[in-house]
Amino acid sequence: MKIQADLMHFQLLNDLVRKSEDANITINNCTGQRYIASALKGKNITINGTPGNALGCYLNGCSIHVYGNTQEATGDTMNSGSIYVHGSCGDATGYGMRGGKIFIRGNSGYRTGIHMKAYRDKLPVIVAFDEKKKTILKHAFFVLEPDTKNPYKQLYTYS
Repeated sequence: MKIQADLMHFQLLNDLVRKSEDANITINNCTGQRYIASALKGKNITINGTPGNALGCYLNGCSIHVYGNTQEATGDTMNSGSIYVHGSCGDATGYGMRGGKIFIRGNSGYRTGIHMKAYRDKLPVIVAFDEKKKTILKHAFFVLEPDTKNPYKQLYTYS
């Protein structure tokens, strides 16, 4: 399914995504619509443009590719799935994230990964790296991942 978002209200956009029987959805010209893929599972979503706050909040197994930047709270309280941002993210990316993975090709704002936690088999990961494709494997990147045997894992940063 292809959706031309333009100035569409976020509730209508989210209804179209949820009700679609297609597993693969492309959203073109996204202009700040909020809560895209909130608590969604079983879909592959491609977004061209800038999704609004709380993209993929409570995500439960979708794969989301964003070709542009994201606003605040991307992956807020995410449970599983993956979000790939081919751009930069706003503040509080991965806030309270419990599982899944967020990959950011660019920068991420203040408080990225704050309150991120893992429990039992859930292990959240945020990876941010340089935009230059040739330097991704040659230079350090940051992996934010809880690393402990405690079932209520704590957050550590690796570089």
